[in-house]
Amino acid sequence: MDNERFSRDIALKALIQAVPYIGGSLATLYFGRKQERRFRRLERFYKELQEEIRFLKDIPNITSHNPHELSAILEELHEKIEAEHLEKKRSLYKNYFKKTIKYPVSGNFDERKLYLDILGGLTPLQIELLRYLSQQTKMVKDNSFTKPGVDFASPAAS
Repeated sequence: MDNERFSRDIALKALIQAVPYIGGSLATLYFGRKQERRFRRLERFYKELQEEIRFLKDIPNITSHNPHELSAILEELHEKIEAEHLEKKRSLYKNYFKKTIKYPVSGNFDERKLYLDILGGLTPLQIELLRYLSQQTKMVKDNSFTKPGVDFASPAAS
């Protein structure tokens, strides 16, 4: 998937550069700005994380992690943070990072990677809905969902 995105970016850059007289400048502006935003997201993530980790207790020694598995998780996490424009999702990624540091990645790589992939694929509304459903102790009827500003009415009711 990353190779596909990289190839798409190269093709787009080449097409923009092909525009007579201004293509090179446009490509530089667009892709330079895009990289800057991605870097700023990652930089902000780690600055905020630095403040929050100060209050964590019982952080195990980094040697308790499998270095290869932890490295792969962090690489994937960085890519997701760089690309994520929603602050709410970046906040969830911070929680994921803190839990990953607190509970060592050692033999449970597949589960950790799956959770990260699922988190990346869900929208904040889907996450909120899953959180709501997980807190219910009784059967939930589909007509009991309400959210201010969002119409959950079925198309037939309209």
